[in-house]
Amino acid sequence: MKNHFKLFLARLSAVVAVLLLLADCGNVFASYVVKDLGTIPGGSSSGAKAINNAGQIVGWAFIGAGGGGYLPVFWSSSDSSSPHVLDMSGFSFNTAPIANGINGSGQIVGTDLSGFAAFWNSSTSPVTDLKSLGTGGVANSINDQGQIVGYSIIDDLVESPYDHATFWSNSGSDPVDLHTLGGLRSEAFAINNMGQIVGQADINPGMGFWYAAFWNNGDATQPMQLDDSGGAGLATAYGINDLGEIVGGDGGEYVFNYVNPLCWNNRSSQATILTGGNVVLGINRFGFKVGCAGGQRAIYWSLGSNIGLDLNNLLPANSGWVLYQANAINDHGEIVGVGTIGGQIHAFAVEPQVDFPFLRATFNPAQFSWILNALVNPHGDACTVWFQWGLNTNYEGGVTLPM
Repeated sequence: MKNHFKLFLARLSAVVAVLLLLADCGNVFASYVVKDLGTIPGGSSSGAKAINNAGQIVGWAFIGAGGGGYLPVFWSSSDSSSPHVLDMSGFSFNTAPIANGINGSGQIVGTDLSGFAAFWNSSTSPVTDLKSLGTGGVANSINDQGQIVGYSIIDDLVESPYDHATFWSNSGSDPVDLHTLGGLRSEAFAINNMGQIVGQADINPGMGFWYAAFWNNGDATQPMQLDDSGGAGLATAYGINDLGEIVGGDGGEYVFNYVNPLCWNNRSSQATILTGGNVVLGINRFGFKVGCAGGQRAIYWSLGSNIGLDLNNLLPANSGWVLYQANAINDHGEIVGVGTIGGQIHAFAVEPQVDFPFLRATFNPAQFSWILNALVNPHGDACTVWFQWGLNTNYEGGVTLPM
């Protein structure tokens, strides 16, 4: 009982500390600016797939009519409107390559459409083909330790070629087969800095249905099926942050036809069904999420909210943009994806106009030993305060206070 009371007093003291902080903050509110990332000279379109905490962005650009089709590209920051084309000389077939992921050191992974997983040590280095379990592969994500996940394409004399989720401990390592949930196929889409991996796998060789899957630290044993029993079934997990929070969608197989956006607090929890979109594609370390509604509107879920907001409604009036799909969000709140401006499909970056996650309270450990930090999310004349009580715990609270 004494410990519970001590915890209550500590948390109450933390709320008071945040209130004192807010007294000096004025009426701050969250607003956003959108930036056109442009395309390469002669290109007709572009899209952004990932962004790291340094603001470096990767994705694709397209040149039609004999110009080479899709090309893998890199933006040094959201202020760049002319992407740099990554080296493609080492690709085995060089068929429409794209860049899918980037880590904090600027290492990049991707693929070409002929099925060869690619790695770039930096935006200016030569491309390297990653080893495959079969005839080719796709690299989707790379963490800050240089660990890579994706899938290999495996030929079978009885079945048609199928995918197996694959883990590479580094760019030069042999691939590790992450196996399936009992069926033929699996794919890995994201890896966090703890080495935890998420994706999809099937459970029956003859059914071909996907289920959200989790692998721990590149363990090649059978993956864990995530609990989506409250949803529409056929789930996929697309993202995981360093706290182990997982996001994805269910009820479909492609971005445009998922039914429910999903979030798992951890690998053992049941999925929470979110609203406002149909799939969540990215999550940052604080738990802010992004995705889309049918591939037609980019959606944003604020910290602790299950209700998605149309990202277009958070932009300044008459921006000229229609944001279709938000693919990733970094820890500074910068969001990247694909939209249209002036009738052209272009990569975009959306940035908050105040520090993200807006304000952070600093606590004296001697006074507030139970609290690690607090986030303050201002909105209009009020704000919502969230607390993190330990290094590897989720943010809690959601207390709304007047400003």
